[in-house]
Amino acid sequence: MPEPVLRAENLIKRYRRGTQIVRALDDVSLTVGKAQTVALMGPSGSGKSTLLMILGALDRPDNGTLYIRGKNAADLSYEDLVEIHRSTIGFIFQDDHLLPALSLRDNVALPLALAGIKGPELEQRAGQLLDALGLGNKLDALAGELSGGQRQRANIARALANDPDVVLADEPTGSLDTQTARQVMDLLLDQAQARKTAVVMVTHDAGTAQLMGRILNLKDGKLAGQAGKA
Repeated sequence: MPEPVLRAENLIKRYRRGTQIVRALDDVSLTVGKAQTVALMGPSGSGKSTLLMILGALDRPDNGTLYIRGKNAADLSYEDLVEIHRSTIGFIFQDDHLLPALSLRDNVALPLALAGIKGPELEQRAGQLLDALGLGNKLDALAGELSGGQRQRANIARALANDPDVVLADEPTGSLDTQTARQVMDLLLDQAQARKTAVVMVTHDAGTAQLMGRILNLKDGKLAGQAGKA
């Protein structure tokens, strides 16, 4: 049986709130296999974004273990983590963090350049990704001139640029209207399926969650149950 892309065991994360210690994550375990799609749901403050940050090795648990492609994240060097963030894990946030003064092609080309891709291949790959996401006619448009839906599609292209094993998305459609949100989700999942990329997504929207293969519910830092498609 192949090693999961991500495997979390007994994660605990504590925060201080005034004089109280709050467990943002309380003994959370889960696995994410190749090409799986997972929705994380739960009320505000339930630990969803905290879990996503730990799964992405952007934060560390107080206790418990995260394995990334079978390697204990706690044993990885800074250089190892940089490489993982370049090639293994892609990120999509509600705020797209695109550079507004750069063209869409240049925004998507940045992670490719950091991975050592140069010259014509750099522009070609960035252009192909944007074209696949319906932005082939906007390659030279400045990111700051585009609509929210267009910017989020470019954000997806950038997250997929280096063919990661998993994309972690935190409310990627939270600021979009219902129709645009569905279009963006369909594009994300179509591209993920074509590339056999896993997706773990935090969402408050039940309709968006139903598009995913599994739904995990967090409450008070605990996994309270899960559902999956047959």
